[in-house]
Amino acid sequence: MTLSKLLRSSVAAAFLSLGGMAYANAQGIVSKKMAVPLKKAEQAMKQGHYEQAEQYVKEAQGITPKSAYEQNVIDHMQLAIAVKAGKTDEAIGIYDRLINAKTTAQKEKINLLMAQASLAYRAKKYDIAIQAIKNYIAAGGSHPYMPTLLIQSYYLKEDYQSALKAQQDQIDQENKRGEVPAESQWLIMANCQKKLDDRKGLLHSYTQLAIHYSKPIYWEHLMKALMTRPGLSSGVQVEIWRLRNDVGLVKNSDDYMNMAEISVQAGLPELANKIMIRGYSSGVLGNDANAERAMRLRKFIAKKAQDVQYSLNKDITAFKNDKRGDDLLMLGYNQVCAGKVQQGLNLMNEALTMPLTNSGVARLHIAMAQKDAGQKKQAIDTLKAIKEGGVASEIAQLLTLRIMNSK
Repeated sequence: MTLSKLLRSSVAAAFLSLGGMAYANAQGIVSKKMAVPLKKAEQAMKQGHYEQAEQYVKEAQGITPKSAYEQNVIDHMQLAIAVKAGKTDEAIGIYDRLINAKTTAQKEKINLLMAQASLAYRAKKYDIAIQAIKNYIAAGGSHPYMPTLLIQSYYLKEDYQSALKAQQDQIDQENKRGEVPAESQWLIMANCQKKLDDRKGLLHSYTQLAIHYSKPIYWEHLMKALMTRPGLSSGVQVEIWRLRNDVGLVKNSDDYMNMAEISVQAGLPELANKIMIRGYSSGVLGNDANAERAMRLRKFIAKKAQDVQYSLNKDITAFKNDKRGDDLLMLGYNQVCAGKVQQGLNLMNEALTMPLTNSGVARLHIAMAQKDAGQKKQAIDTLKAIKEGGVASEIAQLLTLRIMNSK
């Protein structure tokens, strides 16, 4: 059942099957004298004559003495007329009276709370809807759409913090049951996080959307969220750019040149050289207003890549004697990008045995090099070994997804 159907059905519950009612059941009997105006009220309501229906109900209300059951029938008829006539405040008040009545059975109380919450939600009375939903859940109500109605009520009244918490609680419960949270739930999370300027949370939400509901728009949002995260090293930015390229978001000459420049800054001129060659071979570079800048960048990067190979043996010896393995790692990455795959991977794995500035980022580099070498299983194993959390883990999840889904 969709949320809109829930709203219609729960509001319809306000009528409690008054149509065709015989005014007698196991709970009690309506006197013949009272049944006359009530039947007239029912008929008038069916014809849309709500004021006339109200007069008949008042007539029934004036009849004394009344049993508790008869009063209950009158209250339900008043409720049905108020809902039909669009008198929301009056209907909500009658709901309160019925819900709090000692004669109202627990099951009926739960149904009335659901109907009250739905009516209040449709009338944009979100505070009332929120309280009714809370009371509904506390009373034992279990309709799966009511938590969603609670979240939407918080969101529409612009209480984004409460909406975020309620949505996270719902997602946590589904994760415990081994269920995949719905796309709409992560979108609500993302919208709340935008309103609250929660960049870390927003990154996580877009990651989940990209992983479970892989659409170009989610990847685009995710890449933007990743790239605008403060304090990113050039090494992390390289892998974000490579991921952007992998999902088809490196499209124009600015993209190619930015990706190449970041690669050089990260100490990967061989990767930058590959990017520039690809940009020219695809026709993106060299054919627009950036042609002159692209040519200068191409020459600069080609020279840098030559320098790496020229000093390779000397650098290998020097870097192996370093206390840290960062330079050796990047030298190996350069060799993989230059086509010397096994030599490069050997150097990178050796660097992994040495102290590193950030072992998570180092493993990202190794996994991407393994992916380039066609070693998918090894790349996934390397990514799963990233335990540090933070942005490295987020990128690792996405890279794992892309590798597993690649042909």
